Amino acid sequence: MPIDPVYYSELTRRTRARARKFVAQMNNTKWREVFRIIARHKIGFQIAWVHGEEPLPTIHGLHNEELIDRTGLRDPGIGGPCFYWEILWLRFPYTLQYDNSRGHIRIETQEIAPFLRELRSLGELPINESSQFVELLAYAKPDVVPQTR
Repeated sequence: MPIDPVYYSELTRRTRARARKFVAQMNNTKWREVFRIIARHKIGFQIAWVHGEEPLPTIHGLHNEELIDRTGLRDPGIGGPCFYWEILWLRFPYTLQYDNSRGHIRIETQEIAPFLRELRSLGELPINESSQFVELLAYAKPDVVPQTR
């Protein structure tokens, strides 16, 4: 089913209006480097979009650097192609939990430390750490000064 250009234009306008309510902390160059590091380390992540703010529960991966484009990702399996400016944040859980079709749960531990070291080698990035995950924030709310590490 082809996308209606008028509908797509309106959807893009609304998403951009929502993004303008935040303060951007990332640019396309930083995003490309971040996604290259994700692909090299094969790190699973959750994503939240500017238009939704709630994370998708699905764990995504980016194992092919050819999906990394100049201004966004080519269809990486996270809902179609996306622009970097549409990403609110990425979350990298220390442990990943997968449910299979038979109701069995498989748990994997991610090697976050080497990934985080390489991420920090890019310079100051808006990173939050907790006991369960590391988050990379693309935007901050105007009244909140982000911590960089």
